[in-house]
Amino acid sequence: GLLAQSYRPHPGDQVDQLLAEFVNQPRQGACRALFCRLGEGAYLFGTQRASLRVQGNVIEALCGGQWVALEQFVQHMQASQGVHLRRAREVACGGAPSPGGSE
Repeated sequence: GLLAQSYRPHPGDQVDQLLAEFVNQPRQGACRALFCRLGEGAYLFGTQRASLRVQGNVIEALCGGQWVALEQFVQHMQASQGVHLRRAREVACGGAPSPGGSE
């Protein structure tokens, strides 16, 4: 199948810049399609609103009232939102995985 479009950051938005670097890593391909920028530091991740910020050079997300590394946030969301995310991923990737399991 076609490769998913890489995430293009909003010009001059440092949070978006770092988010793009994160989701454009090959192993984060599945969550690339799930982030949608609403405004400065405000995103949708799948169906959930997410607040992101940059601390130093690290991107963090607000998760259960505390700031955690974006990677932890994504893992947490995939665990709790698994069904929605799988559905979103199937839509983003154009349906079920191809037979034979070739990526």
